[in-house]
Amino acid sequence: MLSGQAPKGIKYQTVVRDAAGALISNQQVNITLSILQGSTTVCTETFTPTTNEFGLVNLEIGSVNPTAFAAINWMNGTYFTKVELNGTVMGTSQLLSVPYALYAENSSNSLWNANGSSLYYNGGNVGIGIDNPIEKLHIKSGSGSRPRIILENSQGNQWFINAFGSNNKFSIGRINGADDFVIDSLGHVGIGITTPAITSRLHIRSSAGSWGGPRLLIENSNPATDQVALGFKSSGVYDWEFAGYHTGKFALRDVKNGVTKILITPGASGTVAIPILEITGGSDLAEPFPIVESLQVGSVVIIDENNPGHLIESTQPYDKRVAGVVSGAGGIKPGLTLKQEGIMEGNQDIALTGRVYVLATAVNGAIKPGDRLTTSIIAGHAMKATNNKKCDGSVIGKAMSSLEDGEGLVLVLVNLQ
Repeated sequence: MLSGQAPKGIKYQTVVRDAAGALISNQQVNITLSILQGSTTVCTETFTPTTNEFGLVNLEIGSVNPTAFAAINWMNGTYFTKVELNGTVMGTSQLLSVPYALYAENSSNSLWNANGSSLYYNGGNVGIGIDNPIEKLHIKSGSGSRPRIILENSQGNQWFINAFGSNNKFSIGRINGADDFVIDSLGHVGIGITTPAITSRLHIRSSAGSWGGPRLLIENSNPATDQVALGFKSSGVYDWEFAGYHTGKFALRDVKNGVTKILITPGASGTVAIPILEITGGSDLAEPFPIVESLQVGSVVIIDENNPGHLIESTQPYDKRVAGVVSGAGGIKPGLTLKQEGIMEGNQDIALTGRVYVLATAVNGAIKPGDRLTTSIIAGHAMKATNNKKCDGSVIGKAMSSLEDGEGLVLVLVNLQ
């Protein structure tokens, strides 16, 4: 590469004589110097120096009209100098190399080469701030600073690529804005956050928008119908969404050892197909029913004859209208709840099958595991069924625990009979 800078001017020295050839000594003269490219004048300067005793003057071309001189493209053809003395043309001569020009001529042997308006280097590596670069471009900052590359478009929008020295963090972002993309010293990636959580390899945070939360979107060449989105919505009817935007089915799969296990495959109508479903949050199958007065969990309920689809608390023994048990007693929650939003809804979950605790009484004898249970005279309580003739249609299910006397909770396997 070149170092130093050539002077922006051309020294011109001459001895001034009159028409008879005699020296013009110690006199002011008028000298005009013009630089020509062919017959076109590209720069003209007029000087009024005073000759010395030997008739000598020293001038600098480019000092009077530096703008025009600086605009000359010295690579574009041959240039000449025209000399005028006191209005008389003295002659024209070609400009040839001077020592600085000879130095500039050797610049073609430098590492850099020109190709039109481009500059290129095909040799080794380029270093900025370092004299032994190890890659094609190697940038090193000084102490207390950081290497930074700024990219700016024609509208003045600026982006930066930055490497922090103190915490070994790499970032990409907008000038006068926060870091939009960050990789910390441990390799954690942050998008929209400057300090990604150390517990996650990818940490995404979004600003306010139509979603109001971060969203990861995957799509193919037809994004209108082929997209999968994973996101968090801070407001609205849901918090999390894992959605597929496609005209066909959306499948959530677990692929291991080359075998694809279809976990969830909803159809276009909302039907979910799944080979095996294991419920770990509860033990009974329940359905919410409308009940006018909220009942204690574990209560036995019967069909409300005056309000179709409603239930009420049981109040008489061997009631063939028995429908189930209010779920939730003894800490046992429904494992699966069935309902149709907007049509078949209710305010209390009623266990229709499965294991559930029921309010029970020993008014008809002690309850043992295996005994059939039915409604009793005590509101909302089950009792041991002993009258086989009345049992048909009034059995809640079979007891799975005991109650010797009084009242209490009994574990029952709900199986209406």
